[in-house]
Amino acid sequence: MEIAALLITLIAGAFFLLGALVAWRVKDRTVLEAYSVAVAFGSLALVAATDLLPEAIEIAEELGWPVVLVLVAAGAFALVLLDHVMPDHHDGEGEEGAAHLGAMAVLAVSVHNLAEGAAIFAIASQDVSAGLALALGVGLHNAPMGMLLYSTMEHNRARGIAVLAAASLSTFVGGFIMFALGGVIDDVVMDGVVCVALGMIAYILLAELLPAMVRGGDVKRSVIGVVIGAAFVLAGSLFG
Repeated sequence: MEIAALLITLIAGAFFLLGALVAWRVKDRTVLEAYSVAVAFGSLALVAATDLLPEAIEIAEELGWPVVLVLVAAGAFALVLLDHVMPDHHDGEGEEGAAHLGAMAVLAVSVHNLAEGAAIFAIASQDVSAGLALALGVGLHNAPMGMLLYSTMEHNRARGIAVLAAASLSTFVGGFIMFALGGVIDDVVMDGVVCVALGMIAYILLAELLPAMVRGGDVKRSVIGVVIGAAFVLAGSLFG
């Protein structure tokens, strides 16, 4: 049963590849980048508002707001540091800046997926059908990130493929940690991962994706993309 549960975590990660496949079929790169950024924004904003934020509030009731705020700030600060050490940022403009944006967004989602992978494994170990449903729900959150990452791969395809592969395995890694530890991880550790992921995603939304949409200047595409991204998350919530 545990091996089956571990394999189920791969389903959620496979949706990164599905998103990339959809993006691969779009030939107009300008349109692809505009929509992928907006789709990513819509999906991440809804995940933060309906999933991570409520969890953080519950965690704050147990551990206290100071602890939660420090962890959230730590997640955002980690990306601020990464923002400055990654050499190909160029203030978010051009192909290199787009590649930077995609890698940052996928990193934030992957941290979140460590906790999701642990949850999928724990549930699937007891009920395979419930685990499959949760994996599908998480996967639908991942698909927009696959679209975003593929849209930024033109400048450095080798690095893009490596990041895409790592992102696709992030949920599996969370499940494998649970498997290796016998299915037992301290709840405090998982709570910390949730809060750090919330800080990372908040930074990505406000410092990376939103400015990128403003620079794009196409309000219609942005609105459509945000709605599509939110729809992915809402569809996922039906299963998760």
